[in-house]
This record gives sequence, C-alpha cells and structure tokens, in this order.
Amino acid sequence: MPTVTVPKKLKPEIAKKLEDVCQGVFDLNESGAKVFRPRDCASLEWIRDGDYGVTLGRQTDYYIFTIESTGVLPSRELLKIAL
Repeated sequence: MPTVTVPKKLKPEIAKKLEDVCQGVFDLNESGAKVFRPRDCASLEWIRDGDYGVTLGRQTDYYIFTIESTGVLPSRELLKIAL
C-alpha cells in the first residue's frame, strides 16, 4: 500500500498542481493537506519526480490482493477454503 506524506505548508500553486494531477486523492486547504485514497492516483511516481515536497513510501503491513472466480463459488467462499 503506498503512503504519501504532504508538507503541512504548501504554496497555493503547488497545491493546485497536486489537485490537477491526482483528482480526489488530496484534500488541500488553508490549514494543511491530507491524503485520501493514495491508490487512486496513477501519477504518484510523477509526483515523486516533481518539486512538490511530497514523500512517497510503502506501508509494509498492508496487503492488497484479488480473488478471481469462475462464478461457481463466491469469492468469500474461495477465500475461506484457501485459508
């Protein structure tokens, strides 16, 4: 799971660029910046390369996986069986 840390004080033009690049990921206002849904931004690597002051990292105790089924069993049942 990606982690994104945004500096507390951002210049207004940088905040605007972040909002434009990853819409709906950041909540940027006068009091600071918060990150919501970091997985929803496909441009996180592009942000790392820019002059935004954004720090990218990884949350190592979080796992993302998918379960695919042919439709015979629901995915919850497949997970129970697999575990």
